[in-house]
Amino acid sequence: MQFVIKEHEVVTEAAQHIPRQLIYPRCSALKLISMQTSYLRSNFSAKLIALWLVAMLGIAPQLYSRDGIKLYSVGNNVPWNAASSWSLNANGTGGVAIPQSNDTVVITGTIVQNINFSFSGNGSLILSNTGLLRGDNFDITFNNNSTLVCDGQLKANNLTFNSNSSFRVNPTAEVKINSSLNCNSQSVSIIDGKVTVSGNLTVSHSSILTGKGSIVSAHFLGQGKVMGMIGANLISDGSLVTENNWIGSISNSWAEPQNWSAGTVPTESSNIAIISSINNPLLVGNRECNDIYVNPGASLTLSAGSIFEVKGNLSVFGTGKMLLKNTVSEKASLILTGTASGKIQSEYPVLAGEKSLVSSPVDLALSSTFLNMYLRPYDEANAQWGQYIVPTTDPLKVMQGYELYSLANSTRIFEGTPNNSTKTVTITDSGNGLNLTGNPFPCFIDWENNNGAWQRNSIASAIYYPDPSGSGNYAVYLPGGDDAVSINNGSRYIAPMQGFFVKAGKKGSLTVNGDSRVLSVTDTKLALKNNSLKFKLTDSNNFSDEAILRTISSATEAFDDQFDAIKLQGKTNAPSLNFTSSVDDIKYAVNSIPEINNTVSVPLEIVCYKSGSMNIAAAGISKFATAYPIILEDKQLNKMIDLRADSVYSFYQTPSMNADRFVLHFSKSTDGISESSANDQTQVIVTPNEVRVIGNEKSLYTADLFSADGKLISTSKGILSDGITLSTKGQPTGICFVKVYNSKLSITKKLLQTN
Repeated sequence: MQFVIKEHEVVTEAAQHIPRQLIYPRCSALKLISMQTSYLRSNFSAKLIALWLVAMLGIAPQLYSRDGIKLYSVGNNVPWNAASSWSLNANGTGGVAIPQSNDTVVITGTIVQNINFSFSGNGSLILSNTGLLRGDNFDITFNNNSTLVCDGQLKANNLTFNSNSSFRVNPTAEVKINSSLNCNSQSVSIIDGKVTVSGNLTVSHSSILTGKGSIVSAHFLGQGKVMGMIGANLISDGSLVTENNWIGSISNSWAEPQNWSAGTVPTESSNIAIISSINNPLLVGNRECNDIYVNPGASLTLSAGSIFEVKGNLSVFGTGKMLLKNTVSEKASLILTGTASGKIQSEYPVLAGEKSLVSSPVDLALSSTFLNMYLRPYDEANAQWGQYIVPTTDPLKVMQGYELYSLANSTRIFEGTPNNSTKTVTITDSGNGLNLTGNPFPCFIDWENNNGAWQRNSIASAIYYPDPSGSGNYAVYLPGGDDAVSINNGSRYIAPMQGFFVKAGKKGSLTVNGDSRVLSVTDTKLALKNNSLKFKLTDSNNFSDEAILRTISSATEAFDDQFDAIKLQGKTNAPSLNFTSSVDDIKYAVNSIPEINNTVSVPLEIVCYKSGSMNIAAAGISKFATAYPIILEDKQLNKMIDLRADSVYSFYQTPSMNADRFVLHFSKSTDGISESSANDQTQVIVTPNEVRVIGNEKSLYTADLFSADGKLISTSKGILSDGITLSTKGQPTGICFVKVYNSKLSITKKLLQTN
């Protein structure tokens, strides 16, 4: 027979064995009454009814005949509606009850939800950090004052909050909803973890979702408040929102509070999202945040010279864009502590006719970045530049440098995932030892940092890269704390995308980690210490070069990895300056020697590819080795110049002149005569077609006449007191130089030829 318990609900005759009324929910309207669990264990027929109802009606018994109890999950991958899946104690034995709507349900393992379920009253669902509720095809509803607290993972088809119910998603927790998340509650819900909705997120006008976590949904509906956004329906579909969101309601200024949903400018602890708006943000100066999300269609620009520190994670979604603007002299910096997903873009300005050394700041950049330009690596083994890269699909290896040359001005874009982990490059020493490496990060790094940021035991200390100020030569920075030196504007701070040379001391590797990155770049000019002399060579085209001589007691006469720097040739149209040593054939840009005494002489070489007037200026003269004179010998003109009396010496140089023209001495010499003591009574008389030199001395002299470009026009010998005549017939009008000399005296005078 059939026994009708509730309108429209029927069960079999076995229901008469149930001593108390069972009510089951169906279609959110009808309920059947359930007996106490202790009776269900002992009465086989009642247990059959319960099983039949679950199997036939697809519903779980809601126990209203008892007060709510606290149930703990037992085991993993066990079903929700099995009594064996639940215990009255943590780590207890299962089999006591099936959850009812006003229970406190604690999930510590994996529970498979195989029915729809509703919490009501003061019922609650708690997922520990090891808890996982897998209900991808089933719904969970919270009514009255019921709550959800998630420290683990929850997966459901639909999740609904009504009345005064609320939920909290704690940090590291994750909630994934396949269809819809409906928030109709009047309570505030806290999202500190991650919520993902594949369908609709509907937030009614009385509901508030807030927190430091993130919410992403395919569609946002309703008038409620979501992470400071007033009106969920104002959020672009597919966006991710978090604690503080860019809305750009006033301008593109990052520093304007009203441009942010929280009404405040982000700080180092802020999680922020950039949402597509009419005003895309422009970051200027130094800024910071914790996590940052750049949504599809949104754009964030870092201005040249800005520094952006992301203390958490960086995520760029789909068509979202993060662009680092750069100029030749100013670079934007992105410093990332956490993980990176998606791509950033970093501009690289290219000047026509200028060679530069470049290195990729992102992973998976390709040679097509520099399409229609000349790009090549350096071949250390053969001590020369390698072959130009022709394919467009060659990866630009991280921490490898390349030479770049272009016939036209252009701005190219590095695009890829920013590098922020420890990077290593192999160092070879089978050729000249020069390895072209580069800055692997999209920010400035500090070569001087010795606190574990670098592992560089296989290389000499100095770094070399083209002088960014345009001197035409290589900038050099030689670290050493208070003893650090630099020439040609060399800096301890290596710019993003900058390639640079290092010299191998042996085969090995060079490693750099995130501790090398800097939040500020204060590049003050290094002051010369009293153990150093700096010489600067300048030509008439304003190309220049520098070289340093210094004393360090622990240095040797040969090349010292820690104290010396080699000379690298710069542009062919720029003059170069370097020291040489008697113990090797190395050309020194920085030459450190153990001591100075009156027997020390140091050759100073000049190489030029164009004739012209030049000068050498010496810095540090007044403080350097005060017990000794500093004499610059000009072997070409047989002059001795006292640099303590005049630290600037002007002269004329041609490519045909010997490079080893100058020598530094630290004692007075009798082998020559200083320029200031030359015989001022010597006269040069210019007449048409000839130059006549006459003086008081009755000695044999040689007179040479040079054109302004250094070419010998005429030469003659004679007794100076009788006069020496030099022919200028056929020579154009212009500046000339006449040199009169013998074994004891040398005089050079400048004149204007007037043929």
